[in-house]
Amino acid sequence: MFFAVSAVSHADFAARYKVQIEFEGPKYKWHRTVKFRDDFHFFLDNAPLKKGYAVGSIAGVVYPKKGKLYCTISMWASKKLKSEETGNSYSIGEVKFLAVPKSLKFDIPMSDKSGFKKCTVTLIPK
Repeated sequence: MFFAVSAVSHADFAARYKVQIEFEGPKYKWHRTVKFRDDFHFFLDNAPLKKGYAVGSIAGVVYPKKGKLYCTISMWASKKLKSEETGNSYSIGEVKFLAVPKSLKFDIPMSDKSGFKKCTVTLIPK
């Protein structure tokens, strides 16, 4: 019985989603297609980061919960890859366990030190 209910609700979701991110102040656009329910981790290619920071990263997951679409996304910038040195990185913004609105579009709160004014995410079923 549980399997049948689970299969019906899972069928309401796409197998893949294009995660499209648009920053304002400064303007920057980024997108990748991710698999539903799979954790993802990518570089924010050519992102306008603060001076001295070389690598922007994004990680997250798009997943179902109680018949609804949810999303967790974290973004940060680092001076050096694989360094645990204090002050090596800063948070750009993050959203955890967000129930995605029906429009599939939402804003991620920016950290005070992010260097960006706004970040809008759009999920596009593939």
